[in-house]
Amino acid sequence: MGNLYLKSGQVDKTIEQSRETLRYDPSDEVALYHLLQGLRRTKNPKGELPALTKRLAAAREQSKQKEASESRYKLYESEPN
Repeated sequence: MGNLYLKSGQVDKTIEQSRETLRYDPSDEVALYHLLQGLRRTKNPKGELPALTKRLAAAREQSKQKEASESRYKLYESEPN
């Protein structure tokens, strides 16, 4: 939803929707990204951008590590000829 609000120029709704999503899942990368984009368009009156940028970078790194550990021991079977 945040993306749709952002594309339609409803920046306040983007921020509100993103914050609501982050209450339920604080590491939601998409919500963090949309919140950052919304705040950038409002000139970020509260100065939240640096902390949110670090939080998004940490969430992305955590996702990469999780994905790497989950795929580490996958078995692959070859197609029969």
